[in-house]
Amino acid sequence: MRKHVMKSFVSLAVIGVLATLQANAQDFVGWRTDGSGAYPSATPPTEWSKIKNIVWSTPLSAFSNASPVISGDILFICAEPETLLCVHVADGKILWQQSNTFEDAATPEELEERKKALLESAPLMKEKAAAAKELQQARDIFKKTPDDADAKQKVDEANAKVTDINKKLQPFLSCLPPSAHGTNGYSSSTPATDGKNVYEIFGNGVVCCYSIDGQRVWIRKLENPGNSYGWGHSQSPVLAGQRLFVHLNDLHALNPATGETIWTAKVPSSFGTPAVVKIGDADCILTPAGDLVRTSDGKILAPHVSKLEYNSPFIHDNVAYFIDQYDSKALTLPDKPADMLTLDPVWKIKFDKDQKDRYYASPVFIDGLLYVVNQKGHFSALDAKTGATVFEKPLGLGGTCYPSVALAGKYLFVSSDNGVTAVVEPGKEYKEIARNTLEPFKCSPVFAGKRMYVRGSTALYCIGEP
Repeated sequence: MRKHVMKSFVSLAVIGVLATLQANAQDFVGWRTDGSGAYPSATPPTEWSKIKNIVWSTPLSAFSNASPVISGDILFICAEPETLLCVHVADGKILWQQSNTFEDAATPEELEERKKALLESAPLMKEKAAAAKELQQARDIFKKTPDDADAKQKVDEANAKVTDINKKLQPFLSCLPPSAHGTNGYSSSTPATDGKNVYEIFGNGVVCCYSIDGQRVWIRKLENPGNSYGWGHSQSPVLAGQRLFVHLNDLHALNPATGETIWTAKVPSSFGTPAVVKIGDADCILTPAGDLVRTSDGKILAPHVSKLEYNSPFIHDNVAYFIDQYDSKALTLPDKPADMLTLDPVWKIKFDKDQKDRYYASPVFIDGLLYVVNQKGHFSALDAKTGATVFEKPLGLGGTCYPSVALAGKYLFVSSDNGVTAVVEPGKEYKEIARNTLEPFKCSPVFAGKRMYVRGSTALYCIGEP
């Protein structure tokens, strides 16, 4: 691995502040801070706009869907396509930023292998682009004339051509840059930090670790994400049981100090982030695809207990909740560890036609109720003991509800990617307190004290009353 040369200047005064934070840092924080999306002691404002209650905003070079991660007086965010940034919480000043390209991570042998693969695959890539265009044109015609047998045959022929080219490209795929849709990009994973170092995984398959003052500790190209149908990678890294977990095609347990692989588990991946659970004295990972994995050795203790495609399992009071458009369920986690475990069902439900839609957002829990929102902004409160719908309400937020529901102090915050957020009072009836508009964002907002932090499409916002 090549020796890293520091690209960003950090003053001695800032390094001193960051060094102090190491001694005072909380345990690991990452996506939705601790995964729950709940900030019970926070007291953020309920009203804001691009000009109202903005403490500071920091313009950023490119978008990212990753959420901010706060560690003491600093926070970490990302920018497309593979940049990690550290920002001062007090004023939004960027303290350092580092790129994490394939070239940053690759050995000379890997660089040469990619160069060769790009040259050899170039003719096939041109054929694929032409075939894809032909397929789209055939599909457009077939949509207009669905009963035309010739139109259907042309779609089948074009589809077969694309499939054949993909087969020919298969030997090159591990060396070629992975694809990612513009909606998702390459930087949708939220960083994780233990207060000493910060860890991140990008959609190019590069995993990295930096000290909080911006010194690169290690970087490596792990593998290309391959199970996302061209949409890219979004699952965030997780720290548990003295391991760093990254889930691309397989679940990898890495040594946080060196980045070396400790074990790999062959379990399916998805877009959501695993939850950290404790079974007796054993640290475990519960994946969105429903595999319960022991952190010490990668042993699968309970396989395929459920399945989520887009959001994450939610854990509360030893119960795991899986909210999905098809079958939503609650399962009790075992009290004692064993090599094979059973998760007992609490409830299983099917949503009605309005609630039955993709759930990109993960839920939040308060006072026995689970609050969920689907992609179209249909908001529901579920009884956590039975799964019964307590109320449901179409919010009309517009756009798509990618951000997860958050609880900050006394209120729920439900957002859409067009920047609209409904502030709702928890309870058995829907009661909206306020509705606010910022610039578009897909991140899940985070909260600390009297402030709310949102990573918008063009800037990072600190929202708070003067």
